[in-house]
Amino acid sequence: MCDIYINHWAVLIAGVVGTLIGTFWYSPVAFGKVWMKLLGITGPKSVARSYILGLLSTIVLGYALAVAVDIAGVVGSLSGALVGVLAWFGFTATVGLAPVLWEGKPFTVYLIDMGYYLISFAVMGAIVAIRF
Repeated sequence: MCDIYINHWAVLIAGVVGTLIGTFWYSPVAFGKVWMKLLGITGPKSVARSYILGLLSTIVLGYALAVAVDIAGVVGSLSGALVGVLAWFGFTATVGLAPVLWEGKPFTVYLIDMGYYLISFAVMGAIVAIRF
């Protein structure tokens, strides 16, 4: 069994920052209008519920990245960002392509979604790799 160091405050901060990135990314100022139009979305049924569940899932992502960062022996924000990018590339970008290939989801939606995930994984990886 290995000892894993997780800075719970860093994970919480990473979760909040990841959620804030998503809030901006999918806002009308950035890609929200295009994304919603392509998917035929008029708005969430419960904005509060969506934000709460989104924050919780982003915190879970932060914990997973913190474990990966620690197992890899990574210390420092640049190396943590690299772990985030590799996790995105190896898992999210590949799995996220399936709806485009098999369900007819627009490729533009894939690019918008994967852009958000790439940035948030890199930033969150950088945050959880800082030892403070």
